[in-house]
Amino acid sequence: MRSGEKATAGGLLDRSSLHVRVVDALRRMIVTGELAPGERIVESDLAERLGVSRTPMREAIKTLVLDGLVDSPIHRGARVKPLELSEVDALFEVIAIVEALAAEQATRRIDPADLTDLLALHDRMHDFYEQGDRETYFELNTTIHERIVALAGNPILSDVHARLMLRARRGRYLAIFSADRWRQAVAEHDALMAAMRDGDAEKAFDVWRAHLMNTGEAVRQSISAQPAIR
Repeated sequence: MRSGEKATAGGLLDRSSLHVRVVDALRRMIVTGELAPGERIVESDLAERLGVSRTPMREAIKTLVLDGLVDSPIHRGARVKPLELSEVDALFEVIAIVEALAAEQATRRIDPADLTDLLALHDRMHDFYEQGDRETYFELNTTIHERIVALAGNPILSDVHARLMLRARRGRYLAIFSADRWRQAVAEHDALMAAMRDGDAEKAFDVWRAHLMNTGEAVRQSISAQPAIR
């Protein structure tokens, strides 16, 4: 038994928590490119790196297959699933509408305290942009997107968005490796915050839909520039 798999009275809960931690670790490695598109996933090596046995590693890989991040053909072993251009186009068309609707509804419903908190998150995100800290910026940026969806107050919309983000997170990270797109994305966040401060729900919808469509286009350009995976 590895260090991360200690038995306790709450064994079932511990195993569930371990599964979540391993899935999150692998997902982060895929999103940041530490595990590259097309790369073979070697269970034993990754289990050793994360300090777990192969059983939770195997279960985590199954979860990532369901998320659409990993391919696992029979008799060929698991590999990181490359992003396909057709998938990116379809995915961001849907995400753009879902998040734009969330921004519109959040603008109509947000109270002053929540708006203050959201603007504070936005200011912190700006700080990390100025510092050139992509990874921390990305995590805070993701939090802002999720917060806007939550503020829409629609649980079905939140559930749909969460499922889409499992597939889109890797692409969103790729998008900010373009300095021009990163700068543009920050300006689009500025525009949304202005619309929400003004209570302009229609403007919020338009700004946020354009933001997500522009992100999708940046992802497409990034994938197109990468060498083909054989």
